[in-house]
Amino acid sequence: ADSYEAIVGVIAHEIGHIDKFHITKRKQSIEDLTNLNNLTNISILAGSLISNNNEYLFQSLIGNKLTIQNYFQSFSREQEREADLYSIKTLQKLNLRSESVKELLKILEKNALDKGFDENYQKFSTHPIFKERYEIIDYNSKNKIFNFNKEIQDEFNFIKAKFMAHNDTLNLTNLND
Repeated sequence: ADSYEAIVGVIAHEIGHIDKFHITKRKQSIEDLTNLNNLTNISILAGSLISNNNEYLFQSLIGNKLTIQNYFQSFSREQEREADLYSIKTLQKLNLRSESVKELLKILEKNALDKGFDENYQKFSTHPIFKERYEIIDYNSKNKIFNFNKEIQDEFNFIKAKFMAHNDTLNLTNLND
């Protein structure tokens, strides 16, 4: 991130998941899904026994387990939209620029595109595609005077520089090993 405002926006996004009870909702969904998973496993076992096909049994159980595991690890796309909106509204309450989050997203988008994650690939992500996230920011941002704090930005830049230098040193050390 190029500014402390963007970091505040990211933290606000994560707090949005908590404030909107996304974790609680996920726990309930996981419990419901676990019950459905148990029923599915019984059906797979019965189908395997009837067809006398053990290969089908293992493939189905593994596929079922991976699907549920992927579900456990992420919020829904709608929950991610809610967290994005929470972030923008929090920045507005603090009189900070929501544009800073957009700038960070552009960095993330460039990194994703450099790694081959184009818009078609992004459609499978739980987060909205970058274009939609920009629209959320633009639609919900209000033009007003911001409370950008140069001292906090200077401290942020100092910490960022130390962190980056530390990471570069670690990378150079690893290359020599």
